[in-house]
Amino acid sequence: MLWLLPGWIACAPTAATTWRACPTDNAAAREACLARTLPDRFCEDPTGAAAMVDAEIHDSATRDLLWLTVVNDVEPRAAWCARIVDAGVASHCRDVLARPHLRRGTATRCGSHP
Repeated sequence: MLWLLPGWIACAPTAATTWRACPTDNAAAREACLARTLPDRFCEDPTGAAAMVDAEIHDSATRDLLWLTVVNDVEPRAAWCARIVDAGVASHCRDVLARPHLRRGTATRCGSHP
């Protein structure tokens, strides 16, 4: 049975590594892929990434968590927190802004933040 493993691994679907490679035929899969690749998209083009979120992420909970991810991992700005609809997530986002030690990746993501 172990001889089947290499063939199965070779045929296993792989996750898209950039937002450009996200599937277009399944809306839920596309949203999940865009959410996974959004931080890198923000490094390339923050304005385009924000427009993409507004245009292509239809679930408000997913959108809220994406904005929180942007604040945590990419660019800590109040403008991103202001886009969050859920009061609890918005409050947490403001906490992250007020307490820099809560941020996860802003020191290393995109190579532009100290």
